[in-house]
Amino acid sequence: MYKRTERVDKFWFDLLSTYPKPCNDAISLLKMIMILSHGNSNVERGFSIDKECLWENMKEQTLITRRIVYDSIQANGGINNFEVSKQLILSVRNSRGNYEEYKEKKRKEEKELRENFKRKREAENQLKELKAKKLKILEAAQKDSLRVEEAIASLKLLQKKL
Repeated sequence: MYKRTERVDKFWFDLLSTYPKPCNDAISLLKMIMILSHGNSNVERGFSIDKECLWENMKEQTLITRRIVYDSIQANGGINNFEVSKQLILSVRNSRGNYEEYKEKKRKEEKELRENFKRKREAENQLKELKAKKLKILEAAQKDSLRVEEAIASLKLLQKKL
């Protein structure tokens, strides 16, 4: 009989080991099944923690940072056993400077992206202008070629008449 307080894997292994001839295939199958059910438990637990950490309109970097803080606290034994070190205090003091540095870096990246976009647009406009100029030159050359051919044809007619 199975008791709800007993672990399921222990129950099955005890049950299969009581048979006179051990069921090796059944035991190996049971091991695989028991492993599968717990294979992603750490990942799924992480999703639960991420859900608790999320706010509306939160940026990705903020979530990553909050998760790092949470994992560090958990690695040190929880909030009650967390020790505030001098290095941590210095890090917090420098955090505003780090944030300003990060914002400046982002501003430079955005400015560079805008400038690259502007240069790309200018290059596209110049390319369109050059293509249009080429078409005009080709059309003018064709007209000149037609005039020259007409002149040649008229001279040949004149030459035949003479």
